Amino acid sequence: MVEFLNGLSSRSMLRKWRRAAVVLLALAVMNACASDTPAPVHRPSTLPVLESPTQLAAYHVFVTDIGNGDFSELGAVTINGGKSLHGLALSPDGRVVYATDIADNRVDLFDVTGSAPRLLRAVAVGLYPVHVVFGQGGRFAYVSNFQGASISVIDVARGKVVATIQTPAGPHGLTASPDGRFIYVACLDGQALAVIDTDTNSLARTLTLPANTRPYSVVLGKEGRYLYVTDNFAGRVLVVDTTKLHDPARAVVGGAAAGQTPVLLAIAPDGKRLYVTNSGGSLTVLNLASNPLHPKLVATVPVGRSPHGVAVSPDGRYVVVANIVSGDLSVVDARANTVIATIKGEKNPNDVLIATLSALPD
Repeated sequence: MVEFLNGLSSRSMLRKWRRAAVVLLALAVMNACASDTPAPVHRPSTLPVLESPTQLAAYHVFVTDIGNGDFSELGAVTINGGKSLHGLALSPDGRVVYATDIADNRVDLFDVTGSAPRLLRAVAVGLYPVHVVFGQGGRFAYVSNFQGASISVIDVARGKVVATIQTPAGPHGLTASPDGRFIYVACLDGQALAVIDTDTNSLARTLTLPANTRPYSVVLGKEGRYLYVTDNFAGRVLVVDTTKLHDPARAVVGGAAAGQTPVLLAIAPDGKRLYVTNSGGSLTVLNLASNPLHPKLVATVPVGRSPHGVAVSPDGRYVVVANIVSGDLSVVDARANTVIATIKGEKNPNDVLIATLSALPD
């Protein structure tokens, strides 16, 4: 929601959505003690199915809507999950999609192995949960609670929170080390990266970043050494060396300009390109292959208004961006770096996840 507000152009709209954010936060506080069962759904039983362009026919594409809490699979079905769904993550076994509900302080678990997604359960977590990543080979799911300044640890087998880890203020994007041993968390308001040890489910280290940095999201390069962190304030991506986390003066080893108010990131399957959404209305494409410490700008692709979620297809051919304010999704050809389709969303699409058909069990 932070990038949503940053992307609004007029003062009146800014005031309107700030009021909306306050309402959502109030709802979150009221529901902080909700049980692990889905709330009653009072919306129509038949919800609109979002179009799936022919280019995406080989994939399952899932979308959350922050405006109405719906969960959609393009070209298949739309169902209601909660009040305001935000982030998405697919379990390592490819069977369950986790979607955070920022209004109800919970994570909705959807079974995606059947002909249509099915809500399995809802797990109560911390205040304003935004994103999820898995560690320990999928044993635990780690949820960043933006307003709660914490990480909720869900035992996947038991479907319940088994630990809560305090972090610097505003934990948002997070990523796992290749072996799942560590979780790296970008703490927007804490000017820091938090490092979670998944063996002990505790805060192992906090890396303070340069002055005035607002770390919004983080991904790990394919080689497993360098972290790429969006600085929402300075319009850049910082490169952090994971072998130097003990030394804040030397840990930041590079960076690159990344557009106006950069938010989320996605890395190509081959690790050669980094995609960054910018609240200003574009997708920045950076080349990591030639110099991972100083990524080179490849293209700036205009998309919709206030883009947030971004996902790359498993074969690297397409990039899909969720545009919150314009209420649509942009499909980008990764070879030509151009938008080849625009999909009308429901209200305020926020995050997107892409999986191949073969990745999901029969």
